[in-house]
Amino acid sequence: MKIKLTMTSIKKELEASLREKGGTLYDNEVRGFHIKRVGENVLSYRLNYTFNGNRKNITIGRYPTITPVQARNKAVELTVGLLADIDPLEVKKERNTQGITLIEYLKQDYAYYLDSRAKSSKQYIREIEIHFGDILDRPLDEVTKSDLIKWVNTNSRLANEEVKGYSQYSITHRYNALKSLFKHAMREGDITANPFDRMPPMSFKTAGTIKNRGYLSLDDQRAFLEAVDAYDQKLKDQRTNSRYHGKPYLPDLASLRLASHHKPMYLILYYMGMRIGDVVSLRWEHVNLNTTFTTAHISKVLNKTSRKVKEPYRLPIPNKLLSVLRDWHYQLGTPQTGFVFSVDNKGDKPLDRRTLKRSWVWIKERANLDSELVMYTLRHNFISWLVMSNINLSVIAKLSGHADTKMIEKHYSHLAPSTVNIASDAFGNLLADHQEQEQEQEQEPFNIAHLKQ
Repeated sequence: MKIKLTMTSIKKELEASLREKGGTLYDNEVRGFHIKRVGENVLSYRLNYTFNGNRKNITIGRYPTITPVQARNKAVELTVGLLADIDPLEVKKERNTQGITLIEYLKQDYAYYLDSRAKSSKQYIREIEIHFGDILDRPLDEVTKSDLIKWVNTNSRLANEEVKGYSQYSITHRYNALKSLFKHAMREGDITANPFDRMPPMSFKTAGTIKNRGYLSLDDQRAFLEAVDAYDQKLKDQRTNSRYHGKPYLPDLASLRLASHHKPMYLILYYMGMRIGDVVSLRWEHVNLNTTFTTAHISKVLNKTSRKVKEPYRLPIPNKLLSVLRDWHYQLGTPQTGFVFSVDNKGDKPLDRRTLKRSWVWIKERANLDSELVMYTLRHNFISWLVMSNINLSVIAKLSGHADTKMIEKHYSHLAPSTVNIASDAFGNLLADHQEQEQEQEQEPFNIAHLKQ
């Protein structure tokens, strides 16, 4: 059967031509290009071709690891190589014999895979390229546990010395980026052993990581909110001072309710637990501030899950945030379209996701918060306190933009032991309560009205 291979057409055939092992579906655009079920849960894109009179077959990649479009482009690339008398299967065998290096795998196979999975794929590749220079030229299957331990120890020492750019959070992020690469290589059969599998758990200091998944005390939260207000006032005072000392042409901020985008952005992060990427990409089309016929809410396809979930999440705006967003909306001239937080406040170009970096340092110092806390802590704080307040996990999942409760249960369920205790006590008291009810019924005085009923 020949059909244009797309995600939709493949999904339709999963219970038909691709249901059984050996089932094959050919593409009608590139000759020889097809998808085949090679195992119970494994489907791979392949290319049949002829080289020097011999029929051959080469695997391109797995479904759904790469998309049909990417697989088709690779098939076209291999077909073009055939015209130059390049046998792709021989090239693959030669590469496997010589051993592809980490940098080659990073910029070829893994970059190809990441491009279909992560919007910030270039950032991940750059992270690995910059921070694993000592092993980049090493053949992929020769990277060892010893290499990883050496890297971890070196980076932990730099973190302990408080070298800029080497926080525990940064180390963990880089470590996990490389770990994902090797996990992919193992899954695709490009290596026979994963050095990360032999790494001991908690092989380097994770205090910062654990702390960043924690929550703020009530006093810390009050101090944070006060610091946000103080930062807004600080910007106004600085502007007044600048206007007084030779720069009268600068707009006056003293009469405005909000000096800048900082306060509304921080309050969205705090009161709604949104990710910074979703805040900087927020548009006025996503925001409904009118509470006449509905509750105020943000309706947006979330960045992190946008490749899988195309439906927008509806997130209610709490009252304490609503008034600030209304002030910001009015201050910008009540726009109906454009970015909520943009360069020059014109709505055309969104702010960079690092726009709060400098103010975050100031606010932490002002509120006397731990200097290692990352801004993502505000999201963890939002979820943690909802869990500790015994809010239903499915409700928390919806408020935090998760499709189900799995992530909440995995990382936050320990914060709600009272739920388990309440259930246990309820069952323990079941017989006692029932016995008390029976005794009350026995002691209830006879009433002739019961007979009349």
